[in-house]
Amino acid sequence: MEYAPLVPPNAYAVRGVTATVDHNSTHDTRVRLLDAAGKVFAEHGFEQATIRDICAIAAANVASVKYHFGGKTELYRATMRHFRATAEERIPESAPPDAEPAERLRAYIRRAIYLILDQGPESVHGRLMAWEMTKPTPALDDHVEEVVRPMAGELREIVLALSPGLDEQAARAMMGSIIGQVLFYKHSRPVLEKLFPGQPTDAEAFERLAEHITSFSLRGLGVEG
Repeated sequence: MEYAPLVPPNAYAVRGVTATVDHNSTHDTRVRLLDAAGKVFAEHGFEQATIRDICAIAAANVASVKYHFGGKTELYRATMRHFRATAEERIPESAPPDAEPAERLRAYIRRAIYLILDQGPESVHGRLMAWEMTKPTPALDDHVEEVVRPMAGELREIVLALSPGLDEQAARAMMGSIIGQVLFYKHSRPVLEKLFPGQPTDAEAFERLAEHITSFSLRGLGVEG
């Protein structure tokens, strides 16, 4: 009796990560390594991920990591940037700088929700960031300088435009409250799924959540939304 294989012949199953590699793909080795690294790092984190596993999935020689990236740490940093760029292609655009502050806040919150809560194929970035929150690596410094600090500066500008009388400490507290509402749905997802099973996580649900957080935050700032 013949049994069908558990994975296709061109698929690699490595420590819980299964990925299909097209050996005739025009993608070069560097791209395959980044794609494979995203899967392995997202599943196991930086410390437990191995170059051997990544190269097995990418169908690449172990030496190719050193050739293309210099080593595991630089591969990880490149993977973070690669999947961040992929995620950013899917998220809504920012409001123009001359838009009304309330509209800028609404657009900011929508972008944060899509970037942080999306569970689609591009959610590798969110899973990598979840690892960084529990076991930070030097790549977190890159992320803070390249992404978090500019986003924090934008949110501070919006908050002060909506409520010019706030001092710096109050503005920071309001910024934390706004982004904290988004992060709540990220970090509490396992509990929320048990409390409210079947809750949708599609684009329509994201839009409703963005409107709720925006309205709540505007009221907290004493502004009518």
